[in-house]
Amino acid sequence: MKKLIIASLLAIALVFLLCSCAGTSESDTQSLVSNPFETSENENSETPANDERYELYDKYQSGALQFDFSEMNDAQNIEYNGEKINLTFSANAANNREDITIGYMAFIGGIPQVISVNGSEEAETVSVNFPKDEIKNVSINIKPRITKELEDKKELNLQIVSIFNIGYVPQGKYAGFGFGNINAGSTVYTACLTMNEKAETVELGGNAEFENIPTSDSSLKSYTLKKAGKMSSGAMLKLYSKDNETEHLILDKSTQTCDVLFDGADFDTYNVFFYVNHKRVQVNGKDYATVSAKAGYVPKLTATLENVNNHDIVYAIAVPLTDDYTKARILKTTSRLSFSPDDEIITNPATQPPADTSADVPESEPENSNTAASDSVLYKNNVVGYIDNDLNYLLLYKRASDEPEDGLEYTYSVYDKSTGKITESLRSQKSPWDISCCKGQFTYIDENLTEDQSTTSEIFAVTYNEKFEEISRLSGLTVSDSIHYISAVYSKQLDKYFVCYRKDGRDEYIISRFSKDGKEEKELFSDSDYYYSSTMLLADNRIILCKYRAVPDGCSIQVIDFDGNEITADMPQSTDYYALMGQKSGKYYCLLSNRTGYAFKTEEFPEDTLYLYDGEKDKIVEFTPEEAIEMGCVRITPDGTKAVTITEHEFLNEEQTNRLYTDLVIKIYDLDTGEKINEIKNDKGSGVKGRNIQAFDDRIVVYDGSFTDYILFQFRYDEQAG
Repeated sequence: MKKLIIASLLAIALVFLLCSCAGTSESDTQSLVSNPFETSENENSETPANDERYELYDKYQSGALQFDFSEMNDAQNIEYNGEKINLTFSANAANNREDITIGYMAFIGGIPQVISVNGSEEAETVSVNFPKDEIKNVSINIKPRITKELEDKKELNLQIVSIFNIGYVPQGKYAGFGFGNINAGSTVYTACLTMNEKAETVELGGNAEFENIPTSDSSLKSYTLKKAGKMSSGAMLKLYSKDNETEHLILDKSTQTCDVLFDGADFDTYNVFFYVNHKRVQVNGKDYATVSAKAGYVPKLTATLENVNNHDIVYAIAVPLTDDYTKARILKTTSRLSFSPDDEIITNPATQPPADTSADVPESEPENSNTAASDSVLYKNNVVGYIDNDLNYLLLYKRASDEPEDGLEYTYSVYDKSTGKITESLRSQKSPWDISCCKGQFTYIDENLTEDQSTTSEIFAVTYNEKFEEISRLSGLTVSDSIHYISAVYSKQLDKYFVCYRKDGRDEYIISRFSKDGKEEKELFSDSDYYYSSTMLLADNRIILCKYRAVPDGCSIQVIDFDGNEITADMPQSTDYYALMGQKSGKYYCLLSNRTGYAFKTEEFPEDTLYLYDGEKDKIVEFTPEEAIEMGCVRITPDGTKAVTITEHEFLNEEQTNRLYTDLVIKIYDLDTGEKINEIKNDKGSGVKGRNIQAFDDRIVVYDGSFTDYILFQFRYDEQAG
């Protein structure tokens, strides 16, 4: 039974690994490769979708194999007794559109092995063709070889690594679109190898060492590193052109120079090998490179590869040096092509893995329907708000659909309205209601842990601009169990931070002004009626407090000046409008409710009014919808022009005993006047209770579930009233 379970798990894992490249750095671009030949100004009015080079690209984009290792005596415990190790399995290519060619490599103790598959010639990389809709038996033979440093080890980690569609080479000028799913790599088999006999000893000619660079080093700013300096699972290995000057690898005659970085690290040590056209090559004159990773640092190597030709395939593979075979996941960079400086290349940022993960946003929508319809990446995000007064840079966030192993649950990105690009550059444990977003920047409080990850070593606040460049940092905050830092906002005008915190011995939260070296200069404000100010927003010389308390449950908005004077009274929001997150929407500053249900509550607070701070008029204004129940879910468009409410109306039978169907009703209001400007009803039977709703500047998007992975409906604001 154990063998069958293991085989099933391996089969299921491989299906996902080959389809979506999970666990490799190539997965950064997977969702964007469905049609790399969308019309582009750079394509000179060609119709590349009909080009045979596109067909070659497209045919290799999907596929999967289901592996069955059940014929082996013990799938994950292997003994070496002097003879070649034989691994046997069957692979099912059912339902594939095309034949699949898989390349295989093997590593023992982090050392590349010479293998053969189904009687092939021995080599470090071999390939097997899997015809579509067939089951094929595979036999891999390995004669173990190790270095002298491993001679005394009785147990070693054995890994089989696959390269998907290894035979694919992008063609001509269309090579610039990158590989996508093609050439992705993954660990498909790993086992504990018991060394009963001595293996062949080989010498690898020295090593090139990765340099550990502090995460705060400015030289890292041009790279897209979501897990910089993190020692946690889900690490990635990334390959860039030297100094990240271009998204392509550009040859200098026959020399290829590139930067290789670890984005996070699962383990402390790795061996890193470099490949050109799937054959191992030397890096910086050495056979391999080594990594000794540690928290707070990014391992980086500037790698020089010799004798590289135009359009050669280049990548690197990092093998963890660990005895825990159950977690020993290899890391592979994106496969890249080397280009001569004068190459003619058609590029597409949505499919090429550049220094950021930008994605094109369509400039036009279908003309034959009022109903909005778009698969743009923009609409698969939640909105935090514009960070600039010109309403050009929109801060977005996504939550991980599954519990992430590294604990970094939120991904933040910025939509640049002027270019139509989304840059995804930051992953964090911090939820959006911990982030202060305003004045062309956003700020949040974070912490660093000690090297053993047991205690907090440093607390700091960091402020980024729209390019995710760090523009200010508050360091030196007191590390103490008796002080709890909650939120912060940075004033460029004063070059100071305003910080909300609590400390033992006081029943209220405190807001103070701090210098950037962590010194508290002046206590400005305190409030014992609320537990904390979850977010603070900045408007000229005003601080907008987004306050929360648990007993009685409620949220409130209030405005103070830089000296702590109350500009407005405390304005409690309805508990039906459950709000934690501060949001800047055009000239308005408000609390954003994270509720999407419509259960009606009866509390002492007003039940039908939303309070907003008007930054232009310097006063609190009110928004009141037609029905109090609409307060259950209100969205404000990022540009601050409209309020959107969503409710569901149940229709019962004549006896009022059974529900016949549920209508989703959307009402749209002019936020300045409070007048309703449209009402939309969707098809009956499509209630959305408990689902996520987002109001963008040009449309309303309804999602299936609390995440934004699957869009149910999209509506324009001028949708015909139902």
